[in-house]
Formats: sequence, C-alpha cells, structure tokens
Amino acid sequence: MKYDDIVIVAARQLYLAQALADHYDKQLIIPKITTFADGEKEIFFENPALFYDKKVLLVHPTCPRVAEEIIVLTLLARIIKAAGCKELVTLIPYLGYSRHTKVIMSHIPSEAHMIIQLLESLPIDHFVTVELHDEKDQDFFVMPMKQVILAPLLTDYLTTKITGDYCIVAPDAGAYERAQKIAQLLNKPVIAYHKKRIGVDTIRLESSTDFSLHKKAIIIDDIIDTGGTALQVARDLKEKGVQEVYGCFIHGIFSKKENIPLLFKQFTTIFVSNSVPVLLQDATSLEVFDISKAVIPYL
Repeated sequence: MKYDDIVIVAARQLYLAQALADHYDKQLIIPKITTFADGEKEIFFENPALFYDKKVLLVHPTCPRVAEEIIVLTLLARIIKAAGCKELVTLIPYLGYSRHTKVIMSHIPSEAHMIIQLLESLPIDHFVTVELHDEKDQDFFVMPMKQVILAPLLTDYLTTKITGDYCIVAPDAGAYERAQKIAQLLNKPVIAYHKKRIGVDTIRLESSTDFSLHKKAIIIDDIIDTGGTALQVARDLKEKGVQEVYGCFIHGIFSKKENIPLLFKQFTTIFVSNSVPVLLQDATSLEVFDISKAVIPYL
C-alpha cells in the first residue's frame, strides 16, 4: 500500500491487524458488533466518516463460525463502502470453504467457487488471501486477488526453532506439495502419508512412505482443524521411533476442543500463525508466529 491515507479495520483478527497497523503507524479501527437473540448481527462504527475518500484495509478471516463470519464480512464491506471509501482492500487470512473444491454435479459450481462468487458480489476492490488450501480456489477469483505464500517465512522460522537431524512430514497427499517445498528449502527429507476419509471429520491412515525415520519430525500442513489427522500421524511417528514430533500449521482452527489435550500430549510443540485468532488456554506447547512481514508486500 503506497498511500498515506490508509485506514485499517478489523473486527476479529486483532493480532495480525494490529501488527499491520503498527507497521503503517495507524490506529486500528475496531467496530462494535452486537449479536441479537436470533443470531443476527449489527455493526456500528463510532465515526464512519473516517473512511471517506480513504483507502481501507479490512482484515477479516472467515474462521469459525465460518458462515457467521462471512455475514460479518458482508456487512463490514458494505458499511465501509457506503461511507465513501475510495478503495477497499480485504485481507482474508483464512478463507472458509476453501477445502470444498470438489464438483458434485457438472453443471453446479463447487461450494468454494460459490462462496468466492458471493464475496466478489461485495463492493471490494482487491482481495488478499494467505495460503489457500487448494490452488483451484485461486482460479475461482475473477476480481483482482493475491495469495500470500509463506514457505520462505516458515523456513526461516523453523530454522530458528528446531536444530539437528529431522525430517519433514506431509500428513496427507494434499499437504505433500507444501511440505516438499519447505523440505527443499531446509534441505531435509520428506515422509508422505496417505489417508482415507471414512466419515465427516473421520479419517483412516492407510500408509506411509517406507523411510528410515529420524529422531525428530515436523508435520507440515496449511490447516489444523479437528486435529484428527495430525493426531494419528503423530502417534504413528512415535510408534516408529520418532522421539520429538513438531507440528507447523498456518491456520490454527482447533475446532474439536476435546482433541486439544491429546494433541499437546503427542507433540513437543505446535507452531501456528496469527492468521486466525488462537484462543487456547493452558496451551504451553503452542507457539504463535507473526506473518505480517510476509503479508505487507502483497497489500
């Protein structure tokens, strides 16, 4: 962003948004959100005139509850534009529905495609996302968008956190390309797992690469949601002789709360970014890393 007249707004992701506001030396504008008994939302800005003839950066991940946050994003975008902002750039660090790229019927778009079409119907001029789950998601955008790729940042970060001999682990086929890219940058070998989904949020680990395991392993993926896959892979690695298992996940959703203590029992440390709010209590084995420096060049 090259303008001095930038206004930065966030309703949910205050850590990343605050880091961006600090970089631009701007006050972070936070609206008041009221939720009514039936779930409807009301959004109030004390001084919407601040947006008039300004370039606004709206930071809003559509993380759980996903459908609710999409509605909040809809209202925020329309209010800001109606107040007269000249350009609205929306940073969606975590894009909900990005995993739903499968087309069930040939003449009906995937859910991911439909959600992106819905977002593009909003008065938003540019979109910025962070590490989309599937490259198909990027193809669904018609309007200008940029995707932040974090492999260099993750490589530098992991270099400072884990030393010695270790391997990189892809917990499923979808994670392999991302894990391989980071492994190449770190000059480390990759172990590839494959899984079969047997129900909603339920998977079975089918096989892993035949590989002489190291004493340390880092599981790499873009999302840790229920944690079921990460948990099964970590247990399998431990059974095969790995002494320290680490996890590096960009979006720390942690939607299945009962799995959290089980995860921290298996993992030495879990690293997640500040792309979404991480509100876990007593998570001493959790470290949150800042992605704002990687995001800034894309704005």
